[in-house]
Amino acid sequence: EAIAEWKKAMTLAGDHELSKMLELVYGDAGFPAAVQATARKRLERLNERVKRSEYVPAVHFARAYLRLGEPEQTFHWLEEAREERNALALLMKSDPFYDSIRADPRFAAILESMNQE
Repeated sequence: EAIAEWKKAMTLAGDHELSKMLELVYGDAGFPAAVQATARKRLERLNERVKRSEYVPAVHFARAYLRLGEPEQTFHWLEEAREERNALALLMKSDPFYDSIRADPRFAAILESMNQE
């Protein structure tokens, strides 16, 4: 059911390519592989936007790397997000997306540096 909802959200957002990729990878290799594949594709797209000199909030990179299970890159980009002072970074304290790294002292330090302790 979760995959169907995720796929529907991607389709409604106009991302038919990612929706189809999610369906195929999930069918072939399961949920963890689908998460990884979509994160890699999103990261590829973010890098393409940067190459075109578009502004991409650092928090988007952090979220992609978190999905990929790469904590060092995740924290690098969370530090960048803190420096950017982007409003998306202010949601870190309450966003359940970050639950998997919440116990890491680096996460607490970033929140503290943003006065969100």
